[in-house]
Amino acid sequence: MDKIEKFKASAKKFAMATAKAVKTGVSTLIDVAEEVFKYYDAHKNTLNRIGLALLGAGAFRWLGGRPDDTRYMTRDDREKRFYDARTGRYVYARRKPNSFERMEIDKRYAAGESYISILNSLGILD
Repeated sequence: MDKIEKFKASAKKFAMATAKAVKTGVSTLIDVAEEVFKYYDAHKNTLNRIGLALLGAGAFRWLGGRPDDTRYMTRDDREKRFYDARTGRYVYARRKPNSFERMEIDKRYAAGESYISILNSLGILD
């Protein structure tokens, strides 16, 4: 905790000095740049780690996060998807089955048929 408190205190001190320099206009841009470089040299490792973490988070977000996660699927997409525990795979239907087809699918799956053969015989296998 001691290092974190020192870092917070020096960051606050640097922010106050920079704000004062900007308000008064006495310091030149070169003086402010020197203060920035001094602060960076004092806290180089911490700032680099924070920067890498932010860069990684930004790249993860830019690349789309986790698109295969079911939280991002619509309800219709989830209703067109069947998990066949016998084969260990998901089977996707071309369209959402109506209630009669859904009853037929459930009845035949309970009898021991796989989702692939059921959906193929009903003509809705993607």
